[in-house]
Amino acid sequence: MEELTLGDLSHLFQGLGRDADRKAIARLFGLPGPLLQSWLHTLTTIRNICAHHDRLWNPELGIRPERPKTASISWPQYLQRSEQHVRTSTVLCILSLLVRQVSPEATWKTG
Repeated sequence: MEELTLGDLSHLFQGLGRDADRKAIARLFGLPGPLLQSWLHTLTTIRNICAHHDRLWNPELGIRPERPKTASISWPQYLQRSEQHVRTSTVLCILSLLVRQVSPEATWKTG
């Protein structure tokens, strides 16, 4: 897995033949499968923006990552408005949530 690009990982997850496999992987992150798939696609897009030295701060992303539909997933209220949902702040919230799941002791958000 360390050899895969983020895009490869996103395509691999999307292409899994069994929905049960996607759900099992997403469950490890405390997320529904379609939400994780959408977020992986979003992070791939952001990675490409950064890699090609495009402007990252406050452009419209051109994609709409899915929003969490359950209250058990911490999601800022201001991102419920549609005009805010396609901005970089959405990606930062996605990253923060995933980092907390993978490494709860990380201080990325507060540091």
